[in-house]
Amino acid sequence: MDFYGTIAGGIAFLKECPDQDKIIGIEIVKGKRSVDQNKLYWKYLTIISEQTGNSINSLHQCFKREFLPPRFNQIMIKDRIFQHKTPGSTTQLNKKEFIDYIDAIASLTDIPIPNSEQPELLKVKY
Repeated sequence: MDFYGTIAGGIAFLKECPDQDKIIGIEIVKGKRSVDQNKLYWKYLTIISEQTGNSINSLHQCFKREFLPPRFNQIMIKDRIFQHKTPGSTTQLNKKEFIDYIDAIASLTDIPIPNSEQPELLKVKY
C-alpha cells in the first residue's frame, strides 16, 4: 500500500497497519509560484511588449523556450509510442525558480522588473 499526503496523514496511515514492514520516504514539496508572482510576470511581459513591439504571447513563448528546460511527453496509439518535446511551463516553477526565471528575462532584455510592492503596477489588462 502507498500513501501520499501530509505528515499527520502519514502517521495515521502507519498506525492503521502496525504489523506490516514499512519503508518511509519523505519528499519536500516547494511552494508553487504565487498569484502575485504571476501577476508581476504578465505585467512585466506587457512592459517588455510595449518597449519592443513584440506580442506578449510571443515573448512568453520565446522566454519559456530560452530559459526553461523542455518537457518530454509520450503517447501510445495502436501499440506505437510517439514522443514529443514541449517547452517548459512557468506553472510548474516553484517560487525561487520563478524569481530566477524573471531575473533571466531582465538580464536578457535590460528592462527593469516592475516593483511588486506597488499594487497598481500589477494590474494587467487582458
